[in-house]
Amino acid sequence: MTAPPAIPPTEEVDVTPGLPTRLRTFESLYVPRFRWFLGSTLGLGGGMMMQLLVTGYVVFVLTGSYAALGTVALADAASGFLFGPWGGVIADRFPRRRIVQIGLAASALVALIVATVLALDLLVFWHLIFATGLEGAIFSLLFPSRQAMLPEVVGMDRLQNAVALNMGSMSATRLFAPAVGGALLVVVAPQYVYLLIAGCYLFSAAMLLGVPSTNPTASPALEGGARAEFRRALDDMLDGFRYLAANPTIRALILVNLTVVLFSMPYIMILAGYVLDVLQGGPETIGLLQSIAGIGSVAGTLVVASMPSRRRGAVLLLGPFLMGIALIAFTLSTTIWIVAAIMMFISLGQTIRMSMNNVLVHTHVDDAYRGRVMSIQMMQWTLVSLGGFVLGVLASVIGPVQALRGMAIVLLVLVAAVTVLVPRIRNLD
Repeated sequence: MTAPPAIPPTEEVDVTPGLPTRLRTFESLYVPRFRWFLGSTLGLGGGMMMQLLVTGYVVFVLTGSYAALGTVALADAASGFLFGPWGGVIADRFPRRRIVQIGLAASALVALIVATVLALDLLVFWHLIFATGLEGAIFSLLFPSRQAMLPEVVGMDRLQNAVALNMGSMSATRLFAPAVGGALLVVVAPQYVYLLIAGCYLFSAAMLLGVPSTNPTASPALEGGARAEFRRALDDMLDGFRYLAANPTIRALILVNLTVVLFSMPYIMILAGYVLDVLQGGPETIGLLQSIAGIGSVAGTLVVASMPSRRRGAVLLLGPFLMGIALIAFTLSTTIWIVAAIMMFISLGQTIRMSMNNVLVHTHVDDAYRGRVMSIQMMQWTLVSLGGFVLGVLASVIGPVQALRGMAIVLLVLVAAVTVLVPRIRNLD
């Protein structure tokens, strides 16, 4: 099965007079279709950031339990494990833009249903478990296609810059979306936040209309009925895992990334409860902290977008090391502004890790397997949710501060071990 060919980097470049031509940091913006793609990223990021905030807030207000936050995260993780690999198969077999647009419309529908149930005052805890699991399935199916679109949009020679700017657009939504969501929770009811989330997803789908759809060069065969087609799809999925097993560089990047994610990102799944319980803040505080953290994300984006293609493996490992140090510092203070400053460094490390890992995977993967490898790469979000479940349970047993600090210490030990024992990663350019 062959994936859509990458769009040559010289096509559709905006040469508007007066635009700077040597500013490497923003070079992908000269490709018009990439600007539409970034507009879609802003809508998607805004919806996701507000959804993470409002769901955590509503769950903790309903239950007062870190274990409940972990259970909701587990529902997301279960969906990711079940549907994530199929997302890669779909990405390598069907037009990627169409898959993403259908998924975004489905996510908007789920948000509208939750808003309706809230407005009718019928919401109970299991509704949120079900809605989170459904959203997890949808995103598991659409994100591999969305990630695999980038080489088609800008070409390979602008890929590092495009990945960083795309991550930056997602990070930029953290500057305003959580603050808007937190303010709405104070002023009006949670259902209005879910309505805004639905609007963000629909906006994201509409912006992709400016990105030409590229059909797979080899369309899936449909002979033999549904059973035969399922077997072919299953073979494609297994072929992706065989490709990963046979490619040591891609295998190392994926495995190290997934392991690091398990101990670096789950804090976000209990952040709402941590703010309400430990920091004694309200919903506006949750939004404020996440928005200030967005400054670190944007800074990380600018660093990666401006970097030359050298020593990228070492920079990749620098990201989680910075996160580990910052997470320990996070647990040592209950002063809101100190915690906010620390969260900027957490987000800086997170953005460096995610951007650099995506760039390196895209650089080394064969185009025919790009969608399937991206689906395995996107399993990191499933592990974030799984780690959130474990962290939520630990926080209920030993306390949130001790649970977060222990996770950060394990992360630092892990990064040190990878740096010493996996030279393939640290030596990558």
